Amino acid sequence: MEIFDFYKKDIEKLELERDINGLKVLLNQKKNVIFRREVITALGRIGNKSAVVALNQVLIDPDWVIRKTAAEALGNSEDKRAVSSLIQILNDKNDSVRWSAVEALGKIKDKRGIEPLIEILKDKNENIREKATQALGKIGDNRAVEPLILALKDKNEYIREEAAEALGNLGGKRASEALIKALKDESELVREIVWESLEKIGDEKTSDILIKGLKDKNDYMRKRTIVALGKLGNKRAVGPLIDLLNDRDVNVRTKAIESLGEIRDKRAVEPLMGALRDVFPNVASMAVDALVKIGEPAVEYFIKALKDEDIFIRQRAVGAVERIGEPAIKNLISSLNDNNIFIRKTAAEILTNIGEPAIEQLIHAVIEGKNPQREEAAKILETIGEPVVVPIIQVLNKKNRKLERKKEGNVINQATS
Repeated sequence: MEIFDFYKKDIEKLELERDINGLKVLLNQKKNVIFRREVITALGRIGNKSAVVALNQVLIDPDWVIRKTAAEALGNSEDKRAVSSLIQILNDKNDSVRWSAVEALGKIKDKRGIEPLIEILKDKNENIREKATQALGKIGDNRAVEPLILALKDKNEYIREEAAEALGNLGGKRASEALIKALKDESELVREIVWESLEKIGDEKTSDILIKGLKDKNDYMRKRTIVALGKLGNKRAVGPLIDLLNDRDVNVRTKAIESLGEIRDKRAVEPLMGALRDVFPNVASMAVDALVKIGEPAVEYFIKALKDEDIFIRQRAVGAVERIGEPAIKNLISSLNDNNIFIRKTAAEILTNIGEPAIEQLIHAVIEGKNPQREEAAKILETIGEPVVVPIIQVLNKKNRKLERKKEGNVINQATS
């Protein structure tokens, strides 16, 4: 067994016993860097007041590796008592120590770190500027907005990426305006993070500006704008997105369909039904998916589509109503009265597949409906079988109670007249 393994057991024992003084003794007695790092890491895992005090003292150690390890341990402790000491070593001569101090402040998320981190955005080391940008986004203070907007113009694309993400976390009008300008960044990676940040902010102003972007001449910008509007879910985008269902670019049409499905506004139902006739089968399939997401408002249109001359339209309509499921029950039961036997038969099959959720409404159709609805509903209940028994008794009991109350009311009226 090596000497380090022997002492490592001591460290583990002292950590388990949360013996801060014992760990401090080991830290000061041994000069081996690897050994001392293990002690510092153990203090960080303990993370109580005494451990943090001990780690703060280690931040002035002559060895930069030890200072860096102490900063990492304090960050992992997420203890706010470490903030002042970490701020002091942001001026450390060693880049690795400064980097770890910045990271630690980002983990602790104390607002005292904001101003010092803003200053670090001017650091000559790109990796440190990148980490400071990330830390400011994690802490989340509006004082960082303007400095982060400046960071969006940094020559390093990774810093611009972190700045875009941080502004997405902070949100607000200024952040949105700056991010929209950054959509023209030369880096695809940065642009994608900008889009994600705009989607995260999701305010009215952002949506309005993005709607204007649907007319952009750049194909990528248009398509990505469509996706963003779908994620934002702003209903003011419905009209402009419907207009794109006739776009010459099939990819634009599919993106518009997806976004309309995400927004789930009933105004899109009829235009999306029209997209079922698109010459590209995948466009028609996506239109079905979008309509299924919209749900109940689309059912009536799908049932009408069961009469369509195009067999593919009919097949898509059947599949869509089955997928919509319970929200379609009311319309399906009404369709049991349809003059078209195919529609009655299809509605019956779908209701049978829906099963138990449709039982109560089917029972009412048997009791209160007229033929052919009554007969069709009875057949469906018979097919569903045993699960029908209890609901039938419940519905009949309710009906009997209503009749009894009505009779009592009539008797009282006769007695008082």
